[in-house]
Amino acid sequence: MKKKGFTLIELIVVIAIIGVLAAILVPAMLGYVKKSKITSANSSAKSIYTAAQSALTDMDTEDEYDIYNDLTSPWTEASAFSAPTSKGTDADSTFQYKVWTYFTDITKLSAFSIEVTGGSCSAVAVVNGNYPGTTPKQFSVDDYDKSKTYASTTELATLISYAKS
Repeated sequence: MKKKGFTLIELIVVIAIIGVLAAILVPAMLGYVKKSKITSANSSAKSIYTAAQSALTDMDTEDEYDIYNDLTSPWTEASAFSAPTSKGTDADSTFQYKVWTYFTDITKLSAFSIEVTGGSCSAVAVVNGNYPGTTPKQFSVDDYDKSKTYASTTELATLISYAKS
């Protein structure tokens, strides 16, 4: 009478095949995670860009501030940003309040920078975790360096330059 079950050799072969497949698939899956996080950061940058453009349009139509001369550029937050409680009394705080009104998730980002040139938003850079995103030129997965800390002020300036190139 023959016993039912698998031999030790058969089990070792199956485990070896699973190990080879895992060795091939795990690095590929990690690449997809990195790509999706950078795509998400690029999407946040685009949303902030749109919010900044809308805020500037509002400020220009209200005639309360001269957006060409009163705004200090760029607006950079290299750490967690807390939501403003009111419009403020100057162009910068009004701009910040209006951008936050249009995109409240800005407070969830690790860091961001918005550059306004000539009364228009010229570039946005964001860092979500340690994953950067930019607009109008989208940050590329190929340019990502995991050894960098993108949330520093100097790296945000570099990302703004990247976005404008």
